[in-house]
Amino acid sequence: MRCLLILPLFLVAFSLPALADGPAEGRIRVGTWNIEHFGNRKVPRSDEDIAAMAAFVKELGVDVLALQEINGAAPLKRLIKALGADYDFVIGTTGTFRTAQIGVGFLWNTKRVKLIQAEELLDLPSKTEQGVWIFHRKPVIAAFRTVVTGFDFRAVAVHLKAGRLNQGERWEQDVVKRSAEVEALGKRLEELLAKPGEDQDLLILGDFNSDPTYPSAKAFAKRFEYLKPAIKHRSITHFDEQIDHVVISKGLKEEVVAGSLKIWFERHD
Repeated sequence: MRCLLILPLFLVAFSLPALADGPAEGRIRVGTWNIEHFGNRKVPRSDEDIAAMAAFVKELGVDVLALQEINGAAPLKRLIKALGADYDFVIGTTGTFRTAQIGVGFLWNTKRVKLIQAEELLDLPSKTEQGVWIFHRKPVIAAFRTVVTGFDFRAVAVHLKAGRLNQGERWEQDVVKRSAEVEALGKRLEELLAKPGEDQDLLILGDFNSDPTYPSAKAFAKRFEYLKPAIKHRSITHFDEQIDHVVISKGLKEEVVAGSLKIWFERHD
C-alpha cells in the first residue's frame, strides 16, 4: 500500500501574498496518492474497502488529489459513489500494465474547487533522441479555481519510470529513462510559465519513483522546489524511501503553508 501526501495551500487571490495567520477556511489541501493497481488487483477491492478509502480521503479533507495506477474510469466511479455527489475526476488515456490501464489523473471536491481545464501532455516525447522509450504514462495537467476566493493554480499529476539505483544494468537504464522524463517535463513546464501573462502558480505531484538523492530528482530540483515533509517518512511499503513528492514553482512558494507537507500512512489492503 502507498502513502498519501497532503499539502495545505492558502486560498488567496492570485495577486495577493499568503498570510501565515490566514483563516482556516481560506486554505485548501492538495495531495497525491498511488493507490496501486486500483481496479486491477488479483484480489478485487470490496465495497467495504472502497468505503474505507473514501472515508480516509474525507477525514483528511483533501480538496484536490492526484492519483496514480488507476485502471480506467470504472474504479474511480466506485470511489466517487462512496465519496458522494460533491466529487468529480479526470483520468488520462496512457499507461498500461499487462492488459490493463495504469493511468494518472485527478479527483477533486467540487464544493471547494472548480476544474477550469485539463489535458494529458501527449506532446511530450515517447522516445529520446537515442531511441529510448520514455513517458509510458504521460502526465495530466489541470487548472483549478477555488470556490471561496477565486484563487487559481495548475497541478500536474505524474508517475515517472520505476526503478532504483544500484540494482544492476536494468535499473540503471530505468534511471536514464526517468532522468529524460524530468528533463522533457521540466522544459515543457518552463516554456508554459514563460508565456506572457501566464499564471505562475504551478505544482507537480505524484509518484516520482526517486528520492531526493537520485540524479533525476537533483535535475528537477534545478527548475522547481521539492517540499520537505514536516516529519520524514517513507511513502511506500516496499522499501525505505520517500518516492512520492510535491514540487512547486517559484510563483507558488508564498502560497504554501510553511511546514505543512505531511505523509499519512494507512493500510487499505
